[in-house]
Amino acid sequence: MVKTQSQQSQEKEQEKEQEKEHEQGYSVADETIGEPLLLRCWNGAVEQVNEAIKINKESGVRYPEMYVSYYDEMGPIDVLKKKRWLAATINPKTGEFHTLEQLKSAGVISDVELKFFQGPLPRRELIGITRHQTYDKNEFLFRFESWKGLSASGSVVIVSANNIDFTKRVQFEPDIVPIDPE
Repeated sequence: MVKTQSQQSQEKEQEKEQEKEHEQGYSVADETIGEPLLLRCWNGAVEQVNEAIKINKESGVRYPEMYVSYYDEMGPIDVLKKKRWLAATINPKTGEFHTLEQLKSAGVISDVELKFFQGPLPRRELIGITRHQTYDKNEFLFRFESWKGLSASGSVVIVSANNIDFTKRVQFEPDIVPIDPE
């Protein structure tokens, strides 16, 4: 995905906010809708896989990428769905989400249609929270959310954002590798 300057500046702002959060403590209320939050789980898994490839390279493995088959370049279907949602709801010229005001001023939706939209868009809707306790008495929460945004044609586009609270741990298994696989 090609990133515009506004997306890059938005990511820099979010990185600064995350640094402040580490100093002050984390607050879910301070999270903003965007690619880093929506793809947090996937990006964490990709970091783990890239670290394994780096270790393979440093160990002298001849074809380091060949022995890490966790993912392909496209990613799982839920990641593709989230990327499609981002592509549909973000204006490619500005790098910002489509808003009701922008679509109204562009003549895409009328004043009559405007009253049928409930609440601001884009928005996050919390569907549920589950508290989980592990066998060693550690507790954490799972959020179940749906994100709603507007496409350029004025239609509401919805995506599930259920796995934004954690990163899946990628399981790596040691394997014997031939010296020259060809």
